[in-house]
Amino acid sequence: YIGAMGFEERTTASVNALVDTGVRARRAFLLEFDMYYEATAKRREEYQDLITQLSNGRPYQPLNAPVGNPDPTFPERVKQALTTALGHEKGRIVFDCTSCPALILSKLLRLLVELRCDLTIAYSEAAKYFPTREEWESGKLKPRGAKIQGPFAGVRFVERPPSLQSDDTGERPVLLVLFPTFNTERTAGVLVELEPAKRIWM
Repeated sequence: YIGAMGFEERTTASVNALVDTGVRARRAFLLEFDMYYEATAKRREEYQDLITQLSNGRPYQPLNAPVGNPDPTFPERVKQALTTALGHEKGRIVFDCTSCPALILSKLLRLLVELRCDLTIAYSEAAKYFPTREEWESGKLKPRGAKIQGPFAGVRFVERPPSLQSDDTGERPVLLVLFPTFNTERTAGVLVELEPAKRIWM
């Protein structure tokens, strides 16, 4: 089992459902982030209790998953932990991505689909997302920050995929596939950083 120590109310919903239905895991890993400490503390005791039940009393292994700073070693560290846990078996992995930030989710999914395992992805849907459709259509939404000072306002860093780490990409054009979100600052930051020749919106 791989879970994420988040701060939303639904953080423990998936692991709670697994425990209630009698699912048990031989090993449990918990992604720990370098932000949101105070908000996360409210969910920690309940999550730790549930994850202990899920793993039949065995201690879980924390996995450091930084989101405040780039960490190129993250995928390799997780891969080593998982391959050690699985050994030579084709293991079964349940990945609860409910509380995973996009940065961690994208790296972990790539690793898991390449790993020799039967993968199940669990996700707990929020009861309500904000802004609501009514708020959005009202045209009265206020900007979250003060004055926008450029395309990187509100963006800590843009992490490039390994294939784009070098500025020299053989003069090949970059095709960027984007998922539109309410956070236009992040989207603008990526567009400025990568300068794609072509865009596909999902």
